[in-house]
Amino acid sequence: EAAAPAEAAAPAEAAAPAEPAAPAEPAAPAESAPAEAAPAEAAPAEAPAATTTNTDSGSEGEPTA
Repeated sequence: EAAAPAEAAAPAEAAAPAEPAAPAEPAAPAESAPAEAAPAEAAPAEAPAATTTNTDSGSEGEPTA
């Protein structure tokens, strides 16, 4: 009984990595494009947040204090 599931698991694993590998390549370039926009939005958001709450940015608050 244990041998049966073990055999099925082996072929299932080999087929799984093969399929995701192909779509992973096209997904990488697509993610890098939106990724650039994300950091841009996070940059301005952090600036106002740091000015409002100095406690949040300990590293920035220490040298300033």
